[in-house]
Amino acid sequence: MTACFQLQPRPQDDALAPKYAPLARRSKIGWTKVAIAALSSVISVGLMDAATAATPASLADSPAAQKLNKMFSPKIQQVLNSCAQQGSVNLSAGADKDGSVICANGTRNSPVQFNEYVSTVSDFLSASFLVGVRAALQSYPGAQMDMVTSYLATPDGKASLQDALTNAITTSGLVPQSSQKSVSFLVNRVMQRSLPILQNTNKFSNLLGSTEQYRKVANNFCKPPGMTVEKARTLVPQLDAVQIYAICVQESGLSDEVQKEIQQPNK
Repeated sequence: MTACFQLQPRPQDDALAPKYAPLARRSKIGWTKVAIAALSSVISVGLMDAATAATPASLADSPAAQKLNKMFSPKIQQVLNSCAQQGSVNLSAGADKDGSVICANGTRNSPVQFNEYVSTVSDFLSASFLVGVRAALQSYPGAQMDMVTSYLATPDGKASLQDALTNAITTSGLVPQSSQKSVSFLVNRVMQRSLPILQNTNKFSNLLGSTEQYRKVANNFCKPPGMTVEKARTLVPQLDAVQIYAICVQESGLSDEVQKEIQQPNK
């Protein structure tokens, strides 16, 4: 595992310690670690070649990972693989004159637009992370989402999440490791998308929508030839882009693989 989300009260927060004591005990047995590590794992299950080294072999080689690698439309696959052979996307450089991304090695004239890359990758990473949290919680029945929600509403909770996402994205291969500005840019975007859901128990509970909404997304968006997120939202207007991608991550079966990692981390 490449990152660790330590959901534990810091020493200076003595007043909060009793309230979060159960959460701190739960974090020691590892479910919060896997929730964050799932972010790096899902990033690299074939969508980003540069990130393969950061993925637990049991997840990267799993049937779920192979299934996820074949999902989405060719256009979305192209976006997620932008600059894969050129050292990843240099987000700190911003958009080129034509609005396209600039690769880390300076390569230009990409067919992928900067804004399209940022929104697609941010949505996919946020969805992957949230599905990882969901899988981790399900692995330990005693873990309560309201404890996570309460903790993430505190400055310490937000700081812990930001640190963990920074570690995960730095090793993901999606942005140059040497470009802290690129890492911070992407971390902030994932935070903006993830926190409102993590801090709202009802939103988190509805991450995968209803059974009918799940079926529509799985059959029409996740499976090739797929469609755009905009078209998918016409089928399920109540769901946002993060929820739509989360359904695909869940449908791949990777959630089950993450749960196996939690229960048998050394295998």
